[in-house]
Amino acid sequence: TPQFPIKATLLGLPNGIKAEPIEINKIDKTLTFKISASESANIGYHRNGYIRFDFTHNGHQLNQNLRCNGTIYVPKPKKKKSS
Repeated sequence: TPQFPIKATLLGLPNGIKAEPIEINKIDKTLTFKISASESANIGYHRNGYIRFDFTHNGHQLNQNLRCNGTIYVPKPKKKKSS
């Protein structure tokens, strides 16, 4: 069993999309990342994301990558109403 906390980072995101790493302090079934998109973000569906876990086990610093089956959808920006 790895030692907590475990750092989880969402990687493989398209240009213009950022996700802040999170810290896991217990075993849980779900992870939630805050994702932000800039105005130059690639529009459409993106399925290349994966999570890297950085943790300590028996005094050794290790990491593990886990492929996600999720999809990130970036919609076209809404046009601002002119007044």
